[in-house]
Amino acid sequence: MDSDSELNMSWENEFIRSTDCEVTYSPEPMDKIRVQLLFVNSQNQIHNSSVHTYPLTILNDSSSGSELSESSIMRIITSNRHFQNKRYQCESISLYCLSIEPEHLFNNVLKPEFIIDHKPYFKTFYIPQNIHIPPSLFIFHSINSIWVIFRELERVIIPPPKQIVSSIKSSNKKTKRVRISNDPPITIGKTRKRQLFL
Repeated sequence: MDSDSELNMSWENEFIRSTDCEVTYSPEPMDKIRVQLLFVNSQNQIHNSSVHTYPLTILNDSSSGSELSESSIMRIITSNRHFQNKRYQCESISLYCLSIEPEHLFNNVLKPEFIIDHKPYFKTFYIPQNIHIPPSLFIFHSINSIWVIFRELERVIIPPPKQIVSSIKSSNKKTKRVRISNDPPITIGKTRKRQLFL
């Protein structure tokens, strides 16, 4: 069997690591992350979603974690502005990263009342920026993800240009000033035209 036809066994390492607590005890920086794209229509309904995986830049100090750069996020946004002949804009970007302290997790996970509060691990951004992903336990790497919400842009009806031009013309018309008087006009010089009325 040649190398091209061999099975990809990388999942085996992940499985072993997931079941071996000694290996997964310390948080690790992520080298890739799932990005979930949600498309919301004008009726506030999610009418499509897709999942992609993007590489992350591991920071020099690996204990600081990794990040998805602002330029990568801008590429994600610009490449998904149009979908099914409709225009969308990025409404928000959210990060869910379960970076719980291992000691806290392992000391409490068997307690029936133990609950992981999701609030500290969920952040929302309204403008593109570098997104920092802190180190987390290997078993949570597949759960950690970025969510990008795109909202459909509604069409605005603009009146036809002809109406706009005619309304501008009508507003620019000059008005004649008329004075009403009970006295007839006084004529000083007699011209042929005025003689007819005398």
